[in-house]
Amino acid sequence: MPDDLPDANPAAAARAHGWDLVPLLLVQEHGGATAIARCLRVLVLWNTTRTQAEIRHTYLGPAAGLRPDLAGGTS
Repeated sequence: MPDDLPDANPAAAARAHGWDLVPLLLVQEHGGATAIARCLRVLVLWNTTRTQAEIRHTYLGPAAGLRPDLAGGTS
């Protein structure tokens, strides 16, 4: 959890919105040179018949700088 969001619990918020059957993890970001204030990263896993090249990753705002190779819509 970023230091600027010490009391936030994204898993609790997700559960309050009906995600009660979904395994959720809360992991603290290491920070470093790529730290973005008040940025929460979400990893979603799902089964699909799509190929890796068909998947489009979403990076919003300043988070696009974390993975410029993916933020532009290319995999």
